[in-house]
Amino acid sequence: MSEIKTLRIEEDDLYAYQPVVRATVFARYEALYSLVEQHNKLAAEGERPPDPRWAEIGVRVLKELSALYRLNAPTKGEAEEDVWTHGQAPSAAVLAMLDELEAKAQAA
Repeated sequence: MSEIKTLRIEEDDLYAYQPVVRATVFARYEALYSLVEQHNKLAAEGERPPDPRWAEIGVRVLKELSALYRLNAPTKGEAEEDVWTHGQAPSAAVLAMLDELEAKAQAA
C-alpha cells in the first residue's frame, strides 16, 4: 500500500505566504476586470448590447482591489494624529493637555 501524506498549513505558513496569495488574488481580479473591459468595448462599438451585470462585476472587482490595497484605511500619519489630537492642530492639542494637567495639579 502506498502511504498517504497529508499537507498541513500552519499559522506561520499563512503569514509567510501572504504576499504570494495577495499577488495571486490581484492577478485574478485583474483577469476579471479585463473581461469587464472587453465587454464594455464591445458594447461601445455596438457589437453587443450593454449589460448592467458586467458593470456590477466591474464595481465589485474595483471594491475588492481597493480593499486589497487598503485604500480606504487612513494613512499612518493620519491615524496616529487623530488618536491624541482629536482633529486639532498638534500645538493646540498640546496646550489643551497642559491646561488639563495644570487644572489637575491645582485641584490636588
